[in-house]
Amino acid sequence: MTDAIWESSDEFTADDLVESLETKFLSGTTLGNRRLRLTIAGVKKMPLRDPKTGQTEKKPVLGFTNGQLLALNKINRQVLRDALGDDPLKWIGAVVEVRTESTSMGPGVRLNVISAAKKGSSSTGMDDDIPF
Repeated sequence: MTDAIWESSDEFTADDLVESLETKFLSGTTLGNRRLRLTIAGVKKMPLRDPKTGQTEKKPVLGFTNGQLLALNKINRQVLRDALGDDPLKWIGAVVEVRTESTSMGPGVRLNVISAAKKGSSSTGMDDDIPF
């Protein structure tokens, strides 16, 4: 029976491999040893599954202007709060460095704030100062 299933199955192609590895979520594994400089586009609560318990709960997630996402752990939430304040809406437009760091649970993603959002910046881009 295994031979029949094997023989009737489709080949796993290079395109299949690329598609299976693509993810919008940044992780220590997907990031590797790269350092990214990204701009925060928003912060949302999204339903995510806890790999330890299998339970789904809403967790804070950063969205970046390049479309990638990062589920925020406690350490990264504290880094953002310390550098950018208590209001996550004011984090929008801030530039952060995203990198990996060895942790007891494997490679973890860490943030460093490079620059806060420019005063008066918004997602609409309609708030430019007009000199009179």
